[in-house]
Amino acid sequence: MKKIYLFLILGIAFQANLFAQDVPQEQKVVITKIGATWCPNCGTQAWDNFTELNNEYADKAVILSIHPSSSSQLHSPESKDFSNNLPGAFGQPLFYVHRTKYTTGNILENAGTEVETAKNASPVVNAGITASIKDNNLEVKTKVLFFQEGNGDYYLSLLIVEDGVIEDQSNRGSDANHKKILRSSMAGTFGNVIANGTISANTEFNFTDTKAIDAGWNTENLEVAAIIWKKVGDTYEFENANFVDASFSTSVNYLETAGVNLTVAPTIIQESATITLDSPVSLDQANLAIYNTAGQQVSTIFSGTVGQGIQNFTIQKSDLKSSGVYFLQMESNGSIISRKLVVE
Repeated sequence: MKKIYLFLILGIAFQANLFAQDVPQEQKVVITKIGATWCPNCGTQAWDNFTELNNEYADKAVILSIHPSSSSQLHSPESKDFSNNLPGAFGQPLFYVHRTKYTTGNILENAGTEVETAKNASPVVNAGITASIKDNNLEVKTKVLFFQEGNGDYYLSLLIVEDGVIEDQSNRGSDANHKKILRSSMAGTFGNVIANGTISANTEFNFTDTKAIDAGWNTENLEVAAIIWKKVGDTYEFENANFVDASFSTSVNYLETAGVNLTVAPTIIQESATITLDSPVSLDQANLAIYNTAGQQVSTIFSGTVGQGIQNFTIQKSDLKSSGVYFLQMESNGSIISRKLVVE
């Protein structure tokens, strides 16, 4: 059972079949940390504070780690957009509860106060959500319900968050465990307009969104965040945040079921590496390729029919244009297996 986080940012609306999600009538806060993998201070007290925030409020608030700096190894365009919507978001580390800015020194005390205040608030709107993975696609179904009359421009944003990302962090080392990393979005950082003007109490909207899963994401640790925003001028104001437990079911992976094994040695490439593909069955329309962290294919190793048995392929460091993290991906019959590579 995975926690699927809801950051309600109301977006493109169409009336669809009713979903079975329960929409809890409660208010939650959004806690955001701004960091960068190269930032020395992000790996000291700010790191410890963010760990404590996750330990203390994981079931009481929606928590995000964003990397707006393009030179951070965990950067995403959504992180930059998110940061631009926060007042005074210059530098790092910084903390926010909704759009209120806090420092490393005062975030713990103030986050607790904000969480307790939200418990007594009466929400205007909230959402229920389910997420499932099938054929390497993430499908999210959302039901948004107004408990009170709303007035304004509302948006629904569905954000893709990965927990436990292993990546470098200054003052923490090359294998730091990053929590709640904002990876991408289903339909843009702030989503699309769901409704504007006056929305009557008990009005309901339903959505279905689908997105291809990036080869670099660990599907076992993916979460979906929905933020409900109300747009005022050029600013997106937090309207509500919530989370629900939802089943996160992954379809059967044909390659794994068939016993296909993919290895690469060494995984840290200084000169060259050997890829070994061991398949007990013949695979049609197979594609073995290397992707960068942006999901772009940078090299094709093999494309065609793979026979039974063991096959070896060699990749040279010179085949890849720059150092960094890459993903070796084998695809056939609608299923994928991938392995992480590091080029020095």
